[in-house]
Amino acid sequence: MSQFIIPSSELQKEQFCLRGAEAHHLIHVLRVQPNDAIDLFDGRGRQARGVVLSVEKTNNVVTGRISETGSASIRPAQVHLFQGLPRGSKFDYVIEKATELGVDAIIPFLSQKNSVRLSPEQAQAKLPRWENVIRASAKQCERATLPLIETPRSFDDLEGRLKAGLSLVGSQEATGPSLKDSLKQKPPQLKLVNIVIGPESGFSKNEMTRMREWGVQAVSLGGRVLRSETAGPAFLSILNYEWELD
Repeated sequence: MSQFIIPSSELQKEQFCLRGAEAHHLIHVLRVQPNDAIDLFDGRGRQARGVVLSVEKTNNVVTGRISETGSASIRPAQVHLFQGLPRGSKFDYVIEKATELGVDAIIPFLSQKNSVRLSPEQAQAKLPRWENVIRASAKQCERATLPLIETPRSFDDLEGRLKAGLSLVGSQEATGPSLKDSLKQKPPQLKLVNIVIGPESGFSKNEMTRMREWGVQAVSLGGRVLRSETAGPAFLSILNYEWELD
């Protein structure tokens, strides 16, 4: 059953009211009727089961009552994905799959070898689309929280963020342990893991050197060269499996 997002304030009442796009989908796509059960969530970890009371097709309004409420379990560590911004719609794919795999924040960035260039205005304009991809993905996979999505940053802006927690960068040229080996033992009390994936053309040597100076550990994802949009979801899948984060 698909979830439908609702303001947190609505989940604190005995009855709820859905309007706009959420109500339109319920009415005109799912053709919901009174007494039908639907699942609701607020994007902040709270979920509920609701029962439809009335449907107003003309005004796109669905009202109902809350029958059950609950909260999502807290993950043992936050996972942030720093993704070199790829071209076209490839980043939509990254957002969709990262949301499904439970990431807590997605931070796109522009580095030296990025083929994408954006002005601050262009970067800000992309946020609503990316947020819509997150909402749709969260509803489909029935997760209770919405990951944070940020406007693209420069590589230089990553330094302070990557010095916090455990930071790992996927690299085909990594000479250290594989990702699987590096995850064999989860550090005690670890609260934050940063995953760094380069753009389609990779990182420059200078950028790799700087990340090592910041304490970022380079790990191998295997013998095959993965596309930029594939590497992040692959990394997240391995991390979830090894550390049982979901």
